[in-house]
Amino acid sequence: MDMGMLIPTLLQNFTRLIPFQLVTIYSFQQGVKFRFGKDIRLLTQGLHFRWAFIEDIMVLSTVLEVIDLGSQSLVTKDGQPVCVGGAIEYEIFDLRRMWTQVQDFDSSVVTIAMGYATKYIESKTWDELHAANGGLGKSLVKELRPKLRGWGVKLKGFYLTDLAKVRNIRLLGMGGD
Repeated sequence: MDMGMLIPTLLQNFTRLIPFQLVTIYSFQQGVKFRFGKDIRLLTQGLHFRWAFIEDIMVLSTVLEVIDLGSQSLVTKDGQPVCVGGAIEYEIFDLRRMWTQVQDFDSSVVTIAMGYATKYIESKTWDELHAANGGLGKSLVKELRPKLRGWGVKLKGFYLTDLAKVRNIRLLGMGGD
């Protein structure tokens, strides 16, 4: 064995024999402690103890984040084809709820938000959309905020990124490349 690798190898194997570990959670993170696979506690900033093989601590950044919803083609109440897109700004306040109340948070938020946007756009004429001055964002936030709160997330806002009359041309393929 290479003598230069002896000490790092011994230290690495020694730490595996210690029955506990300390985990640092920084001010911009939260963690969830699991014991035998069951979530038992939300952890905030600080040094946290965990028993090896019995407990696990998962950590995630909880700072402000923005999800791009992409764009979708819709038809207004008066039959005008439009393209609409947006973004959602949010902050995690309870990581434990976010991880245990919904599967694939980002995908779920995008799907639900675009569903609300579809419902709103299809209930308005083109002229009503322009006169609403932020009506889509206000309506979407009102509908989405309680659901996200239940998932441990504070919805900060919705931003309309695209809204235009368009002519839709769909190219359908066989799915192969």
